[in-house]
Amino acid sequence: MMENEIEACWQSGGVWDIYTNECKFIEETPKKILDDVWKIYNERCGEKPEIEFRRQHRTAIYWLGQNKITIRPDSWNKMHPAERRLTVIHETLHACNIPHREGFRTSQDYASPIVYKRIYGDDFIIQDFKNRIEKSLRKYLRD
Repeated sequence: MMENEIEACWQSGGVWDIYTNECKFIEETPKKILDDVWKIYNERCGEKPEIEFRRQHRTAIYWLGQNKITIRPDSWNKMHPAERRLTVIHETLHACNIPHREGFRTSQDYASPIVYKRIYGDDFIIQDFKNRIEKSLRKYLRD
């Protein structure tokens, strides 16, 4: 029964809260996420960047000269709430002058999940994201 409820939640755009066993709908804006994230950075990161939606080639970009993060709205609309948070975190690390390097490359970003955990802990949103990824991989992996 629970499996059907979780699947129905996902199909409706919800996030399954494993702690309360209920479907929740997360409506965070990029600005709200940026505000949450920026609180943990120290003065070495400088001034908080602006953030806005913009039609562009890449999903998200930090513009060094403008101290601005831009996000493609069509990509944002397809993202899981945890993925949205991780995307904003990734770009804020660039705002702190951290370039792509070991542990922080576009396809191998291990830094953003560490920052995520410091801000949000091991919340139901990241758990739901991991569960969805695992479910999608199950059909390709051996038990």
